[in-house]
Amino acid sequence: MPARPNILLLLSDQHPAFIAGFAGDQVVHTRHLDALAASSVHCAAALCASPVCTPSRMSMLTGKEPHHCAAWNNHWMIFPEHTTWPGHFAAHGYTTALVGKMHFGGRDQYQGFQHRPYGDLRHGLGHQPEPIDLFPGYAHVRSAGVSEIPESMMQDVVVARETQAFLLEHQSLHPDKPWFACASFSRPHSPLTAPGRYIRRYRDKVPQPALAAGEPESLESFARIAIPSDHPSKEEEQRALEAYYASIDFLDDCIGELLTGLRQAGLLDNTIIIYTSDHGDMIGRHGLWGKRVYYEPSVAVPLLISGPGVKPGRHVWRDPVSLLDLFPTT
Repeated sequence: MPARPNILLLLSDQHPAFIAGFAGDQVVHTRHLDALAASSVHCAAALCASPVCTPSRMSMLTGKEPHHCAAWNNHWMIFPEHTTWPGHFAAHGYTTALVGKMHFGGRDQYQGFQHRPYGDLRHGLGHQPEPIDLFPGYAHVRSAGVSEIPESMMQDVVVARETQAFLLEHQSLHPDKPWFACASFSRPHSPLTAPGRYIRRYRDKVPQPALAAGEPESLESFARIAIPSDHPSKEEEQRALEAYYASIDFLDDCIGELLTGLRQAGLLDNTIIIYTSDHGDMIGRHGLWGKRVYYEPSVAVPLLISGPGVKPGRHVWRDPVSLLDLFPTT
């Protein structure tokens, strides 16, 4: 009987489904995710349960709709009566680990994960403040630009390296025990910063989305909550779009470093790999920025699944699926 497969969940924050090479975007560089897609099922109509960080993650981890797990807003907690995905696997002989942001509310910052070597353990927002003079906060559109943080200390780099380090240690100590690891990255969520070479790669290369007459002021009131409150100029919005693409490119390289290291160590030979994001971002569509609205750029997410049981090659599944489906599927 074959050994139970490991599970590697690669979770980004605020990555719209359409900004990836495998999704048809001709501008962004996502060579590592494209390579993963070439041997995956690409769920091309995947949706999150809520276009807000904590509710989406709570619903994904419990497999329940927001109104069935009290996932009303950020800072809400998963109550103990709800079994989480990592909790289920831990109860069935898996080692479970979370590295990076998860944005849990309440005192329990593990929620079924047995190990958290790095992350927002004190229930902060889980994002490095940038520019540094905005500490302890960050901006959105107006934060766009070259990162001021040394690259080796940037959150996504640390997530990739600490995930690899944890799994290498696990392999050394418990080579026959299956694992479920979640590498939870913070980008492309704001602050919209990346190392300079990524920012420069997209200068004047990302087209601004066309707006219909009267947008965004003509939109329904519920949608206008995503109009930037600081009223950025068109130039600032252009720089923000470029930085958004740069952040996805940088994230892709961090994921590539992790996958390459694990592959070289033989840790992906019997591993299901899932890449997805908690929600998307409007990034200027309809004149809106951020999430919180039930428009497709805000609720549609990338979803790739590869590993044992997936036929070789790329397969595109076009029927709608939800991140709620991940827990019962596994």
